[in-house]
Amino acid sequence: MLKDEFKKEEQLRRQLDEYKVDIPVKLAHHRKRNRWEHFLAYLASPAKDPLTDGISSAGGLIKFTFMPVAGAVCIAIFQALLL
Repeated sequence: MLKDEFKKEEQLRRQLDEYKVDIPVKLAHHRKRNRWEHFLAYLASPAKDPLTDGISSAGGLIKFTFMPVAGAVCIAIFQALLL
């Protein structure tokens, strides 16, 4: 459809003929990726860090600092109750 329109418009065709576009070899052999390549690209894409939002605030930093300590205390209490 567009190629026919370019042939009809003489002035537009002349302006387009003035320019020469060289397509790089890398892009000339561009092919459609299959499912496996899409899956590999998905695995290789960078992931968002889930802890960034929690650590960005002062309360979040304190929470992430004391959670391991609280977890260790809970495990110690649980072990003491089992004995």
